[in-house]
Amino acid sequence: IGGIGLDIALFLAAKLKPLAKSIWLPSPSLFQVALFYSGLFVFIKTQNFRIKGLAALCCLALFISTPHDIQFDQATILDVGQGNCTLIETSSGKVIMVDAGGPRSPSFDIGRQVIAPALWAKGIKNIDLLVLSHPDQDHYSGAAFVLEHFPTHTLWIPTTEVADPGWQKMLAIAASQHTATHIPTAAQQYPLSPDRKLSCLTGLHLIPQEKQNNQSLVIKFTSGSHSLLMPGDIESEAERHLVDSQTNLNSDIIIAPHHGSASSSTREFVAEVAAETVIFSASRFKKSYFPAQAVEQSYREFGASPLLTAQTGAITIFFDPKGLETETQK
Repeated sequence: IGGIGLDIALFLAAKLKPLAKSIWLPSPSLFQVALFYSGLFVFIKTQNFRIKGLAALCCLALFISTPHDIQFDQATILDVGQGNCTLIETSSGKVIMVDAGGPRSPSFDIGRQVIAPALWAKGIKNIDLLVLSHPDQDHYSGAAFVLEHFPTHTLWIPTTEVADPGWQKMLAIAASQHTATHIPTAAQQYPLSPDRKLSCLTGLHLIPQEKQNNQSLVIKFTSGSHSLLMPGDIESEAERHLVDSQTNLNSDIIIAPHHGSASSSTREFVAEVAAETVIFSASRFKKSYFPAQAVEQSYREFGASPLLTAQTGAITIFFDPKGLETETQK
């Protein structure tokens, strides 16, 4: 008899599946959890219908996401293993994500299982600008899920001419979500406010390159007198071009190009950036490769303190006008 009931339930589930839509909720605060259980307790115990209605409204608090108000601009470098994902939030309410990658397999989606929960935990529902530096999966593999579940106004990419099926699927999802897709030009800026700017520093992505890494968008975020440099996976050839073209690379913080690979972070480039802090976004399982020992030593010689997401977890930078502050997850 129980088996018959299960068969009916499975039959109905299969027939109703096309009508179903997943509902994703932000992580509730302790206050919301307390309000939910208080409302549930009152709803069960009381016989008064008016009080039952008020108790039911208290239970609904669990499904309401609260806005994430911040005093200063901040950037969070998420721990996505071997990959890159930086979330920038401004105190004026703008949300920018630079890269959305990390490991991916048939059973693991970095967008669904790491990036999206981080956004929901912050009460973020929409993204103003998503920048994907180049078509390597460790920089874009989570973008498809993000585009599907977070309305995104604008997408910056270096190219549309990539044979990678994952990249093409991501672009198709962006089109279906009516996200405006652009290939930025050299020195193009995304409008923020007079004292904030996000710029694409070079047009190398517009020129055919021997290595795909060297077509990465090089992005710089400036808040007041402080700045964060995000150079994607550029290697030594692109770094030399930036130094020779006298591009303003000087930044307080840099996310090391190519995860701290030995093929990047030439001494000339490191000296030109002159960062106080270098962040290596890489997997704890590849610590013998990323960062390369010589690269980390080079940054130290030029005065930069290293932070590794593999050791610290997510890293948040607060752009306080009085001075930068850094907080790590661990």
